[in-house]
Amino acid sequence: MYWLEDLRRREESLKALLTAAQRGAVSPSPLDRILQTRIREIQATIDDYLCGRNADECLSMSYEVRLSLPVFSHLCGIYAVESALSR
Repeated sequence: MYWLEDLRRREESLKALLTAAQRGAVSPSPLDRILQTRIREIQATIDDYLCGRNADECLSMSYEVRLSLPVFSHLCGIYAVESALSR
């Protein structure tokens, strides 16, 4: 499950960014842009991992992502980022 470990590392980077913002190390204006960019990058990576999988694998992997990446899942809803595969 290298794909899930890769995504967890990306979420840890996202958490570190949020922690830095909480400490005042990043101003709110660029933070919003940076967060949105990082979230879209993570979603694009997820889409890449799901590409070529059957429907059952996609459902299972998507569910595992939602459970394993709570910060990403929450921010994804806030920024209304959609999977390219669901369009």
